[in-house]
Amino acid sequence: MGFSLMALRSYHTTKGNDIEGVWLTQSKESMIEISKSGNTYLGKVIWLKFPISPYTHKAKVDIKNPDPKLRDRPIIGLNLLLSFKYSQDTKTGEGDIYDPKSGTTYSCKATLLDPNTLNIRGYIGALWMGLGRTEVWKRIK
Repeated sequence: MGFSLMALRSYHTTKGNDIEGVWLTQSKESMIEISKSGNTYLGKVIWLKFPISPYTHKAKVDIKNPDPKLRDRPIIGLNLLLSFKYSQDTKTGEGDIYDPKSGTTYSCKATLLDPNTLNIRGYIGALWMGLGRTEVWKRIK
């Protein structure tokens, strides 16, 4: 239903590193590069639609971080995925995700829906409680 046999075949032959690559966030305001580092994955901000702060006229920094020592970190280059592990078998990953807009770290579950679509769910508490937000990221080819 809507999948071609070729697309279905390529989806089922994906490898664990298929979440690696560059992803455009749902808001289209940033791009995140996911790469493997040891047994975990990193998700680093590599592009912002608006990289300059309208208040300081300088590169945006992690001003909302709860740790005052980290508030001068540039957003571009910031790692958002923390302790993130991905399973090839289930096409899902779990770990934490940092939101620089709020300065909050959330639990995170990601599901590779197809080779070019990543469903990201950031939540507080248990996943089943429904306290969180879901975004769909699209792969940049």
